[in-house]
Amino acid sequence: MAKTIIASLKKNKKTFELILDFDNYLKWKDNREIPLSDLIVGDYCFSSISKAERANESDINEAFGTAEIEKIAEEILRKGQIQLTAAEMKELRAKKRKQIIEFICREAIDPQTNCPPTPARVEIALNEVHLDIDIFGSLDEQINDAIKKITPILPLIFQKDKVELQIPVSDAPAVQKIVRSSARILKERWTSDFWIVLVEMHTSKTTPFLEHLTQMCKKEIISKKKED
Repeated sequence: MAKTIIASLKKNKKTFELILDFDNYLKWKDNREIPLSDLIVGDYCFSSISKAERANESDINEAFGTAEIEKIAEEILRKGQIQLTAAEMKELRAKKRKQIIEFICREAIDPQTNCPPTPARVEIALNEVHLDIDIFGSLDEQINDAIKKITPILPLIFQKDKVELQIPVSDAPAVQKIVRSSARILKERWTSDFWIVLVEMHTSKTTPFLEHLTQMCKKEIISKKKED
């Protein structure tokens, strides 16, 4: 039987709850393109799951302006709370810590050995800096925070790409947020036809980033890798 958790939101002095598939919730945390329908168990909105009481339809429409379960779930996940047991929180924290360690071991080189650091060495470094894992926080932000904290005691070199993007002006508003959140902006300028931006990112992220950007743009984008 699938493990489940509860997402809840108080609105208009009423409580709205959803049952979520725990494993699919974890996948969704890392990939927001996963349909919310994969998370929701039962397709019902409750006023109290513990009492098996469904929310009144008029209350749902008044609170969310819709009875569509995915739109309701979107707001509950964005504004509400996830009810987790201590064991579930521990599992989430361990999973995110493992992802941070795997990223560093995959992307970094120890300049003293010219080899990737071992997971055990990264784990020791994280323990030494007392890295605090936010189970609901951005994985990318916490990876960057971990790298910043451990490099004074564990020197690391990371492979990065510099890529110049020429994005059609008509597509720029739709993709600016993802570009700015996925990469470090080095330079940018606007022409009458393009938003031209030079970005820097970890090498392993370059290809999936460009593929995702291409899918989002209605017109063709031009990308060129730049050498230092």
